[in-house]
Amino acid sequence: MEFKDALKKIRKEKGVSQYTLAEVLFVSRSMVAKWENGLALPKDDMKKAIIDYFKIPKNYFENSEENKIKEFENMNKRCFLSKVKKTIFVCSLFIVLFIIYLIIDYFTINPGYYFEVYDNGLYKYVYQNELRLDSYIGNIEDFYIPEEIEIKGNFTKRKYTVESVNLINFNIEKLYIPKTIKRIYSSGACFDYVEVSKENPYFDSRDNCNCIIETKTNSIVLASKKNSFIPSTIKEIGEESFKYTEYENIVLPDSVTIIKDYAFSYMENLKSIDLDQNLEIMGSRLFAGCTKLKSILLPDSLSLASVYSLADSLIENAYYASDQEKFSTINLDTSHSSDIPENCFYLTIPTFKLYYYSYYEPKDKGNTWHYNDGKIEVWR
Repeated sequence: MEFKDALKKIRKEKGVSQYTLAEVLFVSRSMVAKWENGLALPKDDMKKAIIDYFKIPKNYFENSEENKIKEFENMNKRCFLSKVKKTIFVCSLFIVLFIIYLIIDYFTINPGYYFEVYDNGLYKYVYQNELRLDSYIGNIEDFYIPEEIEIKGNFTKRKYTVESVNLINFNIEKLYIPKTIKRIYSSGACFDYVEVSKENPYFDSRDNCNCIIETKTNSIVLASKKNSFIPSTIKEIGEESFKYTEYENIVLPDSVTIIKDYAFSYMENLKSIDLDQNLEIMGSRLFAGCTKLKSILLPDSLSLASVYSLADSLIENAYYASDQEKFSTINLDTSHSSDIPENCFYLTIPTFKLYYYSYYEPKDKGNTWHYNDGKIEVWR
């Protein structure tokens, strides 16, 4: 039975007119007429008031067609909301899992073994905040070492501050060193001009010397190919700092006391070098591959020198500033460090003539030093 019929039936059974029911419920008679004609349905609180007035069971109107339709609609609504909730939950779970994956991807990006090829043929290799520039192929005019590099993961990108740079087989016109660089390594790197950021506390290029200078040690790290000069305040000439440069003559200022390994190696045009009389320490293989350098003057101030200081060079004559012999010169067929006498230079040329700067004739007989069975012999 529909609600309209059920209401009309109970009203007539109780002998209540539409006017009386309307007054009890505080509605108009026309509203009661609409309910009984099926033109409108009362709200739940109004239904409760009708049930209370007629003192009928609470489920009196539950079998009405309208209630069935309403219940069916409510059931569909609940099913729809349940599906919406499940969809939202699945999507939220996916989003959370994806965010977790992105976080893991960001923090596990490995900066090692990462290569990027520039259009000009320059390779960039990054490992633990170190930027390595390698394999120069094209023509590069200016290159600005970046302060930050961006490395890609599967979905994310991570920025690294570039604190050190390793320049390998690097040949450009102008090199720029930013303020973030703390360490510079080099092997076979050449440039015509260099600019060091004024905000960099670790390196400078003072007096427009066109060199990269480590501020703390007061040492030349890298000189330009052919346009550098050594400032008068420099204390050290660093490892490989002039390697592959094109200078014919080198003059060290009075301030230089240390020359490190391979400092002037493979300078094919080098013909002469003036070692200052304040020089104290010489590293190994300083002039390796210098084919045009044939003689050298060793200062009296020299107090410590590697046995390999003159090794792999074509130096034939070594002049001493005085007749005080501090270091001998030897030739070895095999290089066994345990067999090398103290205070000696190791040379790879067949013979080596030793002269005193103030005496062009040696005091002892002969003028060629030769190494034999752990002893130095003077040959005629």
